Amino acid sequence: MKMMENDRASGAENRGAPDHRFPGPGLAAFTLVELLVVMAILLVLAGIVMAGVKSVTETANQTKEVQAGRTLIAAYSAAAADHDGAFLPGYDRTVTEVNLPDGTSLSGPPAERYTYRLAPYFQYRMDSAVLVGKNAKEIDPQNRYLVSCYPAFGINYLFVGGDISAAGVMTYPSECITRQGASLSIIAFASAVGDSQPSKINGYCILTPPQTTGAMWNPAPWSADSLASEYGNVDARYSGKAICVFLDGSVRLLGIEELRDMRLWNLNARQDDNSRYTIYQAPPPPRGR
Repeated sequence: MKMMENDRASGAENRGAPDHRFPGPGLAAFTLVELLVVMAILLVLAGIVMAGVKSVTETANQTKEVQAGRTLIAAYSAAAADHDGAFLPGYDRTVTEVNLPDGTSLSGPPAERYTYRLAPYFQYRMDSAVLVGKNAKEIDPQNRYLVSCYPAFGINYLFVGGDISAAGVMTYPSECITRQGASLSIIAFASAVGDSQPSKINGYCILTPPQTTGAMWNPAPWSADSLASEYGNVDARYSGKAICVFLDGSVRLLGIEELRDMRLWNLNARQDDNSRYTIYQAPPPPRGR
């Protein structure tokens, strides 16, 4: 009897104490392997959610940039109509000053680049044609130098509108479309990027075509880590494609390999049906003895 009483007392004393010989109910529900599986599933789901957010953001930026491209080409055409059919030069070093609506003025490169010279034709709404997508977050709209240098779109300045020297001389005048005419399927603007430190800025003011007197682009396949200057500052930022705006008003998404076709860039290349077109330059005259 006394032994039974001792057993009861011992049971009462130990009833609330944890039993270290066996895991409690919570631990028994999940083994280590099961916990690892759950964590792996959660990581996969988090990755899917992040990919979905990235995709939605990219789609929104792409939609906004396509609309900006349409605004830009409408403004470019309106500027030409306002100047007797002459296209605005993509880069014009004869321009000494550009006056802005707030009474300030720009000189030097910000005035020479197309950005602020074209701005009156989209009512100076930089967020509708210039600062769109990622570069809108990277550039202070009050920093007019950066706005002029890094618009979302670069212009095909050598072959559309022209590159004008300080002396008023155009680079490649026989290759450049300078006036409105028949509807032309030639690139005027495209998504651009500029090499900078410590990272790239999602925009640039000019584009270099894949070929001029020779090859200008790196023959290696493009990647997001490529140097912008090695691919004409064209940026295939939308799933490997750039938004390209044509003189005929059309907007297309094209990859870098497609954009190596000179018929998209140069009227003579298009007329000659020559995708590898290069500009002919007469050899220099022989030196006298």
